[in-house]
Amino acid sequence: MKKEIEILWKLKDSWNGAIKKLSGATFVKEKKILDHYLFDPLRKDLQPDEKLRLSKCLRIRESESGSHLTFKHDHFEKDVWLYSDETESGIEQADVILSLFKNLGFEVLVTIDVHKIYFFSGPYEIALEKVKGLGNYIEVEYHSDKEITDVHRTKEEIRTYIQSLGIKIGEEENAGKPELLLKKKKK
Repeated sequence: MKKEIEILWKLKDSWNGAIKKLSGATFVKEKKILDHYLFDPLRKDLQPDEKLRLSKCLRIRESESGSHLTFKHDHFEKDVWLYSDETESGIEQADVILSLFKNLGFEVLVTIDVHKIYFFSGPYEIALEKVKGLGNYIEVEYHSDKEITDVHRTKEEIRTYIQSLGIKIGEEENAGKPELLLKKKKK
């Protein structure tokens, strides 16, 4: 299980402007991703809460570099998202796995269609994201081989890092893309 500590912001800078400001980071890859988030109508813990927040979810990810099945368990402090525990495995046929889960009664809650460009700088993975139906975002994730024990300090380091880049960003999102898309659809 991997502890995922990251922060997501709406990108206020231009796409090319953000790429230019990431010139000191190492370009890693560019890819298109389809994330299918599933829920179980019989299990409350695998459904959005009244604020459309997911505390546990199942995701099937499709991309040209391979597909994955992921279980995510989000951890909150009051109403603030802190981090996710992720258990993930590669899968051969995403469409078959999706069909299997549908046959078991799971339903697709939302599908996120995103184009990402990844960079690395020190312990940070930076992803510029064009999210269909939501717009452009930047996500910074902290990577470490060691167990992260102070989530608050790590998130503060991420905030300091993003500020040092000079990229124009919006307020820190306190939600993932599935929640953001669900809230947008509800309006």
